[in-house]
Amino acid sequence: EILISPYSMAVENVFADMLCDEKEETEEVDENIDEEETISPDMLELCMEKANGGDDVSQYILGRCYYYGEGVEQNFNQAVLWWTKAANQGHADAMNLLGLAYRFGLGVEVDYAKSLSLLHEAADKDCASALMNLGVCYQEGWGVEVDIEEALRLYMMAAERGDVMALFNIGLYYHTEEDYEKAIYWYRLAVDKE
Repeated sequence: EILISPYSMAVENVFADMLCDEKEETEEVDENIDEEETISPDMLELCMEKANGGDDVSQYILGRCYYYGEGVEQNFNQAVLWWTKAANQGHADAMNLLGLAYRFGLGVEVDYAKSLSLLHEAADKDCASALMNLGVCYQEGWGVEVDIEEALRLYMMAAERGDVMALFNIGLYYHTEEDYEKAIYWYRLAVDKE
C-alpha cells in the first residue's frame, strides 16, 4: 500500500470522472482523503494509459507520481521523462517542475540556463508557481544576478495568483528588512491561504 499525500488526492480527483466513465460507475472520490489511505491502483493505471496515449495532463501527473514515489518506485529520471513530454505539449506546470529539476539536478544535470528558460516559458503561461520559482532564482542568484527588487516583483505576481510560498517569501523579505508589521501581514495571508 502507498500512503496518500495531498498530491495523491489531486490524482484521485483528476481521474475519478474518467475512471467512472470507463467502468460506468458513479463512485465518488472523498474530498477529505487523509494521509493513511492509499492511492487507487485503478487511478494510477488509468493515468499511465492516458499518459502513454499522449495526454499532457496525465504525463504531468505521472511525472509527479515518479517524483514522489506515489504508486510507483521513486525515479527522478522517469519524472523528468514524463514532464518533458508534457512540457513539449505546452503544459505550464510540467515546464515549472522540469525547470526545478534542471535547477537542482534531479534526473538531469544541473543547467541554470535550461531551468530559467523553462521557468520563463511557464511564467509566460501565467503559472503562479513558475513566477514564484523565478523569484527565488533572482533572490538567490541561480543563473542570474541577484536582484531582490525583481524577486519581490515576481513574488507579488505569484501572490496575486494565489501562490502560498510567494506570500510567505514576501513576508520573509519584510522580516529581513525588519518591517515586522508588513512581515506579519504577509505571513498571515500565507497561513490563511493554506
